[in-house]
Amino acid sequence: MGKLGTRDINVQEGRGRVIIEGVKPEIDGGRFPVKRTPGEKVVVEADMFADGHDVIWCVLLFRKEDESKWTEIPMEHLGNDRWRGHFEVRELGRYLYTLRAWVDPFKSWRSGLEKKLEADQDISMDLLMGAEIIEATSQRASKADAKRLGEWASILRSKKGSSEKQRIAVSENLATLVEKYHRYSKVQLPEIFGRANIIMRMHPGTEQTCLKTIPRVFIQ
Repeated sequence: MGKLGTRDINVQEGRGRVIIEGVKPEIDGGRFPVKRTPGEKVVVEADMFADGHDVIWCVLLFRKEDESKWTEIPMEHLGNDRWRGHFEVRELGRYLYTLRAWVDPFKSWRSGLEKKLEADQDISMDLLMGAEIIEATSQRASKADAKRLGEWASILRSKKGSSEKQRIAVSENLATLVEKYHRYSKVQLPEIFGRANIIMRMHPGTEQTCLKTIPRVFIQ
């Protein structure tokens, strides 16, 4: 049996299916900036979800208006598609923030695999798909981590016993290492402070993550 095509599990697949809505804070549809004082936290919440049962990953990004580098913070899942993140403002000035969400192929695969294991179903195809995801991750990893990920992917494809494959597939070491590299290290976002209205925008580059323009924050 040949390998599953990388297109089948590529991280870009399903990006457009992620929806971001119900963003808070928001004042008059984004016409006015949110106000905070130095030392306060800006708590941002939103409904983010995808169709089906895929697992998504959501992050909050922020920066001062006169800076170019974005700081990325993983958001907390509150349940019922609601996510929350926050950042602290320390200086006077204007801050920009936005949200990014995408389908997480590894977590989606792992979730489906665990459900099949609980139901005592055949997971042979799932292990092959997992090997593809792990191998794709290894291409973004350091040399040492790439070697380790490659070894795990090879075992999932091998004729070794199913117990050994299952042990690797559900191991925390694997999940931790994949999570280390599953996100993109370089954030490339379109400028968002020119618009205060809440709109839906897609990243113009190859990632095509779901991106939402959020109101400005004015610190006084």
